[in-house]
Amino acid sequence: MPIKVPKDREVPFGAITPAPIKQQELFITSNWRIVRPVIDHEKCTRCFTCYIACPDSCWSFNEKEEKMEWNWKFCKGCQICIHECPADALSAAPELDLRMELFVSKNLSNEGGKIMAQEKLLSGCAAAAKGLNLQK
Repeated sequence: MPIKVPKDREVPFGAITPAPIKQQELFITSNWRIVRPVIDHEKCTRCFTCYIACPDSCWSFNEKEEKMEWNWKFCKGCQICIHECPADALSAAPELDLRMELFVSKNLSNEGGKIMAQEKLLSGCAAAAKGLNLQK
């Protein structure tokens, strides 16, 4: 009995598949991470060590904002970037830590209430976590 493969997942004859251009949503692998890197943009020297050290290419440079960005979808939480950062700009935060200071970055632009909306949302998350005894 032949295996039925959905059309959108068929592999071309000869097993030649096109290389991914950026990221493929089918390969999101962050679901087993227990810690995540948190960047302090004030300490970051943009040396690209995190970009070079990351085995999953989870760091990129945003030229418009001139800062490093982390792709949470593919980070496994190996902490290699944290250990290799010469400026000590990266720290490890527990994945399920719901304290607001880990979510609200110091470098958010103050564009007409953008920060306020995020703080309101995150304070709701923090209140829910407190009710579940997840916070100290």
